[in-house]
Amino acid sequence: MERKVFIYSYRPDEAPYFDDCCKEFDLTIAYDPEPLTDQNWQLCKGYPCVSINAIEVNAQLLKRMYDNGVRFITTRSIGFDHIDLQAAHDLGIRVSNLNYSAHSVADYAVMLILMVLRHAKTALGRTLWQDYSLTGLSGREIHNLTIGVVGTGQIGQTVIQNLQGFSPRILAYDLYPNERTAKLAQYVDFATLLRESDVITLHCPLTDDNYHMFNSEAFCQMKPGAVLVNTARGPLVDTQALLNALETGKLGGCALDVLEGEMGYFFHDCKERQVNIPGLRQLLATPNAIVTPHLAFYTDQTTLDKARLSMLTCKQFLDNEPIQWEK
Repeated sequence: MERKVFIYSYRPDEAPYFDDCCKEFDLTIAYDPEPLTDQNWQLCKGYPCVSINAIEVNAQLLKRMYDNGVRFITTRSIGFDHIDLQAAHDLGIRVSNLNYSAHSVADYAVMLILMVLRHAKTALGRTLWQDYSLTGLSGREIHNLTIGVVGTGQIGQTVIQNLQGFSPRILAYDLYPNERTAKLAQYVDFATLLRESDVITLHCPLTDDNYHMFNSEAFCQMKPGAVLVNTARGPLVDTQALLNALETGKLGGCALDVLEGEMGYFFHDCKERQVNIPGLRQLLATPNAIVTPHLAFYTDQTTLDKARLSMLTCKQFLDNEPIQWEK
């Protein structure tokens, strides 16, 4: 099998890392700066390995890629819910995700917590218009609060470690508690976390079971004035229910780096396009709602990690070695 990899969503800042890895692992690459779509899937013809970012890869697209000779897909993301795994397995296409520096998303999540608690969106907006008044900008100090962390994998654990310096009470919820986290946070059931947390930050993967886990019912159970931060996956949160909770004052604010319906818009310059992300306009117009375009992961370290580990999984596939993060 030829040692060839086709890379979609190829960014110039990734180039030096991909070049170094290809020399190290004896790989030949070709690339397209655009994400994998129905329009450019033919470009990977003859390449047994394909590297993608988080973009929907459905059964029809997988069949076309298989017929083109693709036998392995590596996604440069921790999440892999954008790939139809069952269809890939049925075809005989192997799939891998990867891990990257947990500090990237964890640091960003703490920043978003601080921004929403200190009304950064309103303060920065006023400053642009030379309004330096303090009315409505009184913030809250983290050490006085209870922070709820949903999902205690590597990123959730790192968030909890980061929060130690602020000395809040920390609650944690996960289907699979771990001893390391239990030393720094108190594991509770989901209902207790909703009821007692002043801030809830999400760090769990998206599954069929937790789709819209933050819905109208969940928001009703939360503390009045609580804050929600999501740097995980957009569909964990029912956007319309979130907007209702903000409008009624049930929620004190939110900070979202991910949104349901973002795919095809986030990571792109959409100034000349109509953006149809449900609820986005309302969120952008809401003073206590912060939205950023899925960039929590984006640091110099993760750029290196994603390029290197993506190529490493291709090397492992081509050399018939165990693939570290195979799904």
